[in-house]
Amino acid sequence: MRGGLPISHTVGYHCVRILVVDNDLHVRAQFSAWLTDAGHACHTAGAVGEALALATGASPETAIVNVDLDAGGGLSLARRLRHAEDVGMIFLTEAPSYAAGVSAMRMGANDYLVKP
Repeated sequence: MRGGLPISHTVGYHCVRILVVDNDLHVRAQFSAWLTDAGHACHTAGAVGEALALATGASPETAIVNVDLDAGGGLSLARRLRHAEDVGMIFLTEAPSYAAGVSAMRMGANDYLVKP
């Protein structure tokens, strides 16, 4: 909230279409709640195929993707989303490593976050 109004009602605010892809239902629900409360349009998916189907209709501007999804399928999904559209990419991981972080950034990740 800013000045008593939801953020989405402030001057110059842009609602971003965000796709959250994680195999953990709790993580998806938490991100969805945070992003929706902030005034963004949030879609969630628990698997690569579901995410691709949603991306076709939702045209996300940003994707938050668990790189550990489906044994590395998160990186594959990110490549496919980037190839289809110019999508901002934020990667989540449960097992951070220097090599994985470098790989994510080389793929064009805007950020690489460790899940708590």
